[in-house]
Amino acid sequence: MFEARFYNFSKRENSTARPDITAGLVFNFTLKDRAALNSPDFRVDLGGADVVPTYNYCYVAAWDRYYFINDWTADHNLWIAHCSVDVLATYKDVILASTQFVSYSSVSGSAWLADTRVPVLKDVTVGQASAALPIFISTGIYILSCIGKTGSCLYALDLGNLKRLIASISDGGDEFAQQAEDRARNIMQGGANPLSAEDLVGFATLATQNDLLGNAYGNAPSCLRSCIYVPFSSSPFAAGPGEAINLGNFVTQVTGVPVNATPATGSVSVGIPWHFSDWRRGYCEQVYLYLPLVGMVGVSSDNLTHAESITVNYSYTCTDGVVAYQIVSGGEIIGSYGGSCAINYPLGVNQQASAGQVMQSVIQGITQTVSAGITGNVVGAAAGAVGTAYSAISTALSSHPSCVGGIGGGAGSGLSRAVTCYTVAHSTVIEPAAMAATMGVPTMQPLQLSSCSGYCQCANAHVSAEASLEELSQISALLNSGFFIE
Repeated sequence: MFEARFYNFSKRENSTARPDITAGLVFNFTLKDRAALNSPDFRVDLGGADVVPTYNYCYVAAWDRYYFINDWTADHNLWIAHCSVDVLATYKDVILASTQFVSYSSVSGSAWLADTRVPVLKDVTVGQASAALPIFISTGIYILSCIGKTGSCLYALDLGNLKRLIASISDGGDEFAQQAEDRARNIMQGGANPLSAEDLVGFATLATQNDLLGNAYGNAPSCLRSCIYVPFSSSPFAAGPGEAINLGNFVTQVTGVPVNATPATGSVSVGIPWHFSDWRRGYCEQVYLYLPLVGMVGVSSDNLTHAESITVNYSYTCTDGVVAYQIVSGGEIIGSYGGSCAINYPLGVNQQASAGQVMQSVIQGITQTVSAGITGNVVGAAAGAVGTAYSAISTALSSHPSCVGGIGGGAGSGLSRAVTCYTVAHSTVIEPAAMAATMGVPTMQPLQLSSCSGYCQCANAHVSAEASLEELSQISALLNSGFFIE
């Protein structure tokens, strides 16, 4: 005769929960013949044949074993309880004292470990965040490379000053012709008007010797080396205050800002518009970064999992319109890119003859005219000829400038000028955190099971206990398939 406590006890099959051993009802029982310890049949007198048993669980203190009651059958005035051992409750203390590799746990897992059990949907959600790049201005500047009085020079001009520069060169012929006449009269020591033939011959000789126009104005257009447009401000590159631009010895009366080729630098930070705050950032989201003048570049979302923003360092030069980017996150360089925004602005002039050559031709004509006995104010005529010649130069300069840009340069500068971060996300059928109570979240580390609670699933569990091989196998199978620590 043995004694057992019978319970109406609610628990999971794969749970370590135990009933209170002081509760329940105590009944005596006997074993059927050839009863197995792990699956015994108890003959129990519940107080009469008309008493229908409802108990589903029992504890035998003498054996220190807990049993599920699988079924009841009647045998005359007795009821037979068909039982099977509850290994998780029976060996709970040994199990919790063991250290196992825990794959998933309700309370010990990490939201940043990927849970491959969760299916990913095909729907797409896009996020966007932008940061203005302060290097650009709407008007931009024109960078002029030229030869001044002291050598090569670089100037920044706006479009208005660039047009005035062209006009200054175009209109310079009349001015220099008048200077030629005035100097001729001074050379002739204030000679009378009209000049005599001898005066004119002397003027021609002196004009040639003194090179009245040759290098001062005639070579001014050839002192223009190149011109580009860049959508930058001149301030970061200014090498001094604005000054008059000289083309050789010709003073244009147009002001430009001297600039140097030293790069300007800076940085901006753009937020990452994450859709998730767990492991899905690296698995279900892609990150793209739009860089002005470069385009869209992919950035590893896995490297940015714990970052909330991206820093973009930049360096740019006005002399060639090149922009270099360095993408940084958490002190780590995760990408380097470069682009260009310069637009070529040709300033070529189709010169038939330099001013000096024109003047020499005019002087030769004067000499020939004097020799033929024709007198008059031929110096004025010479000036008119020079003005006519440079009117042609003016037309060539003002009607033919054009902008030539490559797809990555001129075209690129017309697109968005802000650094923009895009995220493309695919959602999951369930929020991973919602699985913690029923299936746990990834843990992937060895833990003593007493430090866990709720759902727990192990890998390659191996509990050492004073149990039969069948019981040990059941324990391992339950721990590996997932059980509840309660």
